[in-house]
Amino acid sequence: GAYHWEDIKQDSFKDLISRSVSTLSRYNKILNAVPINAKKIVDIGCGDGALTYLLAKKNHIEEALGCDTEKTGIMLARDKTKDLPESNKIQYINKSFEDCQFPDQSIDVITMCDVIEHIEECDPLLKEIKRVGKKGGVLINTTPLKRNNGIKWDDHHILEYTKDSLF
Repeated sequence: GAYHWEDIKQDSFKDLISRSVSTLSRYNKILNAVPINAKKIVDIGCGDGALTYLLAKKNHIEEALGCDTEKTGIMLARDKTKDLPESNKIQYINKSFEDCQFPDQSIDVITMCDVIEHIEECDPLLKEIKRVGKKGGVLINTTPLKRNNGIKWDDHHILEYTKDSLF
């Protein structure tokens, strides 16, 4: 389901604390890292589109693109945002980032919020990010740090990173 939309609801302080502090904190850090001069942004692995929508709400963003290989997530994203303000600035694409074939140096900001740990081979993705990212552009990547006890955060994670192994 569209659980990220539930995470960003702020109906009451109690709900905010009990349900969404980690998501709101992560999203807030991402939103604050977007430069004021950014116009075009791509959210890789956008899932249900909650973060893509928040990015589109930033005043200076002219175009927010969310891409994801999961058809269900893209359908949820489109449904959730179709009648919201700023929806005219959003496009959801049901493809991998590499298959979107964006023009060279055309993207100001690329986000990957808890995506990289799900990717088996990162080199093609990183090469594509470098190709389409504008000179001086920004890549914002978040990922849960690998636990010291060796237990994965999620069985769907292919590779979990430490601070040293990420870059």
